[in-house]
Amino acid sequence: MGDGRPLRAWLNGREFAFDGGQDVRVGRDPTANLLSVNPVVSRDHAVLHPTEGGWVLEDRGSRGGTFLDGHRVTTLPIAGATTVRLGDPDSGDELQLLPEPPPVRLGRLTASYRTDTPRLTIGRAEDNDVVVDDMLVSRYHAELRVSTGPRFEIVDLGSSNGTFVDGNRLDRCEVAETTIIGFGRHQFRLVGGVLQAYEDEGRVEFEAVGLSVMVAEGRPILDAVSFTLPEKSFLAIVGPSGAGKSTLMKALTGFSPADQGTVLYNGRDLYESIEELRSRIGYVPQDDILHPQLTVRRALDFAAELRFPSDVSKEERASVVTAVMEELGLTNRADLPIHKLSGGQRKRTSVALELITKPSLLFLDEPTSGLDPGFEKSAMELLRELADGGRTVIVVTHSLQSLDLCDRVIFLAPGGTTAYFGPPGEALEYFARTDYADVFRELERQQQGSWRERFEESRFYRSYVSGPARRSHDLARGGAEPPPPPAARRSWRGQLGTLVRRNVAVIAADRGLLAMLLFLAPILGVALFAVLGTGGLKPEYAATPGSPRTLVSNAGSMDVLFGLVFCVGLIGTVDSFREIVKELPILRRERSIGLSLSAYLVSKLVVLVPFVVLQATVLTLIAVSRQNGPRTANALGSPVLELVVDVVLTGLGAMVVGLLISASVSTSDKATPLMAAVVAASLLLAGALFDLRDKPVIRELSYLTTTRWGFAAASSSADLTHLADNQCHSPPKASCDANWRHSTSVWLEDLGALGAISVVGLAGTAYALRRRDPHARRRATTAPG
Repeated sequence: MGDGRPLRAWLNGREFAFDGGQDVRVGRDPTANLLSVNPVVSRDHAVLHPTEGGWVLEDRGSRGGTFLDGHRVTTLPIAGATTVRLGDPDSGDELQLLPEPPPVRLGRLTASYRTDTPRLTIGRAEDNDVVVDDMLVSRYHAELRVSTGPRFEIVDLGSSNGTFVDGNRLDRCEVAETTIIGFGRHQFRLVGGVLQAYEDEGRVEFEAVGLSVMVAEGRPILDAVSFTLPEKSFLAIVGPSGAGKSTLMKALTGFSPADQGTVLYNGRDLYESIEELRSRIGYVPQDDILHPQLTVRRALDFAAELRFPSDVSKEERASVVTAVMEELGLTNRADLPIHKLSGGQRKRTSVALELITKPSLLFLDEPTSGLDPGFEKSAMELLRELADGGRTVIVVTHSLQSLDLCDRVIFLAPGGTTAYFGPPGEALEYFARTDYADVFRELERQQQGSWRERFEESRFYRSYVSGPARRSHDLARGGAEPPPPPAARRSWRGQLGTLVRRNVAVIAADRGLLAMLLFLAPILGVALFAVLGTGGLKPEYAATPGSPRTLVSNAGSMDVLFGLVFCVGLIGTVDSFREIVKELPILRRERSIGLSLSAYLVSKLVVLVPFVVLQATVLTLIAVSRQNGPRTANALGSPVLELVVDVVLTGLGAMVVGLLISASVSTSDKATPLMAAVVAASLLLAGALFDLRDKPVIRELSYLTTTRWGFAAASSSADLTHLADNQCHSPPKASCDANWRHSTSVWLEDLGALGAISVVGLAGTAYALRRRDPHARRRATTAPG
């Protein structure tokens, strides 16, 4: 007995439709359902059987044969759009077959609700008409409104994670009996006026259909990869370098859709429904995605706070975190800093972070990388347990010793072609090898096309790919666009508050960083105090008998001001130049669950700005404590206060430049030399050591540095033009600069330039962050993994 799926067929320009209730005969016999008059076709050529697994084409021992892609077949499962030739691979009749795709699976039916009231409220709170036990659902999430007819309308009540209708996030929408309504891990549909509730418990059928990815010149780095995974499966993706493993992983998650083909999640197109299904996908990258300074419990609690709606209480979050730690055996390590855990325990903690939202699909990129053999096996055994617990687990790995723990393994050959897909226990038989290392060497040696052809002709392909497939490999189907930015799960202010508290917790837990932030400014201030001597900002006069006293040069004044500006520039840059790059893996992962980039950047400013203000103030007060000046101010009344403002704004500008460096590089190692170059430029281009006015290009470059304008503002506040040289104005001397003049307008101009550099630097930092965001740009050329 068949699965009842209708079948459409085309033969000799005619279209046919069959309901799936009986066999379909093909041949020249006048009684055949699909009649041919071509003499190369036998009278009783083939028959199409509707089976539980779908339609199957069986050749009836025809003389000319039945051909798929030029290869003769006797039995062929028809999983989707399929074209065969009857009687001859070139001149035989072309028979096109297209079965209707199977229905979408909605999960386990949990409850049914009558709709005989004007409205049904749906949410996590106990006083709703429909109570949903799901932390991804808001307390009052949505309501179903019923009017005469009856007509039904679903209305979102301002939920954090949104209400989805057939995969699209909508605020309100009229719904019919074919409509699927989703929030969190739950789906609803109307059947005969009754609202049925379903829960996605993780038992997911997962299918890749003809996934291909091309680089700019049209060369494939992933080539028509297809496979089907039953529920609770554990799949390993293996292959030599350049085989497209990471590219396949990105295509399977939906974060970077394939150029051709699609991915099915319980029969639903993942690419088309990625906004709704995103929360059911967990992804653990190769890099750790938790702050190592925090304890396991604290790190997981911050992660839960960012992922759950704002109306989830602290106690509810703590309950989820505790349950996840128990599941992964981390309870005894809950209050240890993550950096004190073993490699295997750190990986468990990264997995725990993803399990907070109870994903049905869990992807891991090289989870055993860097682990010794014992921890490696333990990590793979953990993933086996997670799959047995009701999830589908897919892992990219170079590890071969634990492949037998997997249900399926896919070997990719260079060029992204499938060399084998099936149980790991049958892989060595297929490759006719006794060791997986020999398989890798063989994959690198042979041409990529030969591997694909060989596999598609094998019984393993029929048993594990074409047979179980829900759809065929329709390579003409274009891949989806990169997914839209994920909707925020918390308000902007809520995210900002969480990020600020986490930043403070990380700094407080990192004693080395905290010591640097607290003591760097006093140390540099004391150093300046010691080397600058006394009276550097005191006006000095010479008295000639019979003449009024005249102001003379104070040679130490320029050293005092430049020392202040250079040191605060160093402090601001050092404070921030690693602040973003050190947590790029964390930022990428949190961006994929809806983190606001602007909230992230502002959170850095909220924490760093007070530190820089404090450091600059302490530095200035210590350094000028015995300089006997400055004596007059431009605008603020207090000369020392005005000098503090100059130094603070210079430090803030340098801090912004440090953030720009941090956002522009991919590793901390790259940030260090760039920071050193910026500090060196600030030293040389400040205008204190060298006269830059007669060096056109260098002069213009100096306008881009914070120290140039910070030194100018400090010089204006301290009236350096008179302290340094009493002949500054007529004619101008080399040691004088128009931006040093003791004038309110000049001082404000200097501060305005500092502010402009800071604003441009912040804009550049935001742009650099946006460029790293895969949701804000079209996918760039993908490198094979």
